[in-house]
Amino acid sequence: MLFVLFLMSCSPGSTGPVEISVDYQDIAEPGFMDQTVLIEHGSDRAVIPTMEYTPLDADGAVVPGVEVSTVYGSDRGQLVVGTAGEIDILVFQGERSSEVVDATGTATDVVELDIAPARWVSQPRAFRDGAEVAKFEVFDAVALSNDTSSDVVLRVVCIVWNSPGQGQAQQAEQVDTVVDQVLVGAGDTSLVPVSREFAARTDAVGFGCASVKAHPTLGS
Repeated sequence: MLFVLFLMSCSPGSTGPVEISVDYQDIAEPGFMDQTVLIEHGSDRAVIPTMEYTPLDADGAVVPGVEVSTVYGSDRGQLVVGTAGEIDILVFQGERSSEVVDATGTATDVVELDIAPARWVSQPRAFRDGAEVAKFEVFDAVALSNDTSSDVVLRVVCIVWNSPGQGQAQQAEQVDTVVDQVLVGAGDTSLVPVSREFAARTDAVGFGCASVKAHPTLGS
């Protein structure tokens, strides 16, 4: 469901309100991720929103006692949203989380940046000892290709999905940081070591990751 809200940008030199819209999709087509929210805005520059999400049931009523978090960090001001929009993945926790089929989003803060990157669509490739491997295998580095015209700071995560019942959305039940932050230049490809914590976990279980995703973030 699409919701539109307005919030003043807090960046220096802002000339007016930034329009933020969120469009939640509970169950996607086969092969695509469930429980995603598409965040779009009216600025001609990239923005960093800090979002608050509200879980709704099939009648559009708020589901009490359910906490909403995100995989890419839009609720923590960690997701850079370019001019073409960006997605995040919602996670619902609570006894009544199975009742959630929709969500609204409200921005409590919006920061405009002096960049206008395209929507991030390239995905990491897994490597071990310099050779590309299947992502399910244990890997010690990821290759990140930046096909946009701007330098981009990326965060890479490994998502472990649950096994939902028939007719229910698949949900991220564990998220591990593969790469915390790395700057990839416009048109470049970087081979980046995984974090020590991720390497230790995958070495221990002998398995890499079924779902490795990258998203633009703000460098420290």
